[in-house]
Amino acid sequence: MKDFVVMRDWTNPEIARAAATEFPDDSWEHWHRYDDSTALKFGTRDRLRIPPACLELLNQMNNISAGSLLGRDGLFPDFQYHAGGMHLIPPGGFLGTHIDAQRHPQCGWKREASAVLFLNEDWGDSGGELVLESSGKTIPVEFNKLAVFRSGVDTPHRVEQVTGQQCRKTLAVFFWSHRVPAGGHKSEFKHEN
Repeated sequence: MKDFVVMRDWTNPEIARAAATEFPDDSWEHWHRYDDSTALKFGTRDRLRIPPACLELLNQMNNISAGSLLGRDGLFPDFQYHAGGMHLIPPGGFLGTHIDAQRHPQCGWKREASAVLFLNEDWGDSGGELVLESSGKTIPVEFNKLAVFRSGVDTPHRVEQVTGQQCRKTLAVFFWSHRVPAGGHKSEFKHEN
C-alpha cells in the first residue's frame, strides 16, 4: 500500500489555466472560512457555485482510480464534494497539522484518500507546500500537478504558510469507502505548545 502518488502535467493545461482564471478571490461571499489558530483557508460548500472549468476538472478527478494508485480497493468519490471542491489559501494562510475527518457527516462513509490539483503558475518560492508527515514527503506547489494521498488516523499532514502575494488555488476530491470509520466527522488538529 502506498501513502501517496504525485503526477505532473496531469490534465490539459488550457483547462487548468481556465480554472485558475475562474477561481474567485478571497473576498468572494460564498467561501466557507476556516480562520483560527489552526488554519487560514477558504473552501466551497456548494457544488452549484463552482465555476464551469473548475467543475470540469473536479469531474475528471472523480475518475482517478485512487484505490488502484494507493493499493486500497473499494474507493469512490463524493460527487457533492463535501469539504472538497475549491480551496483557496490567501497570503499568510496555512493549514496546521491535522488528521482528516474520518466519517462523512451525511453518509457515514469512511474517508480513505484525497486528491489535490495545484492550479498556480509562476509560484516560485512562495510556500504553501503540502507536507505528508507520516511519509516525510513535502510536495511543492506546481501548476497542473496532482497529489493523491491516503487519509487516515495515521496520515497527519499540513500546508505550510503561503509567503508570497498570490493565493494558493487547489481543487480537491475526497475518496471514501463503506468500511467502518475509526474517527469522527471533523478534522483533528494537533495543537503546538
